[in-house]
Amino acid sequence: MVRVAILKSISVFPLTAFMPSQRQTQLIEFLQTEIALSSDAIAIGLRQAGQATNLLPMALWQYGLVTTEQLSQIFDWLEDLGPAAL
Repeated sequence: MVRVAILKSISVFPLTAFMPSQRQTQLIEFLQTEIALSSDAIAIGLRQAGQATNLLPMALWQYGLVTTEQLSQIFDWLEDLGPAAL
């Protein structure tokens, strides 16, 4: 499964200490299917966001992995999902 490969590639956290929330899993799936980000790009974003996984969209944009239009699309998707935290 690609999601597991992404999480295993994060060297900052051991996999057992980094259990993604359902919302983060949904975000990763959205990034892969709708934004067409690679597993490597998502892993870089997760690594740069650190423990503040709610910063993943901004980390992806900061490192040039998504455009401002894609960032807006991500925020729109998150807003449609509702107020639950990542």
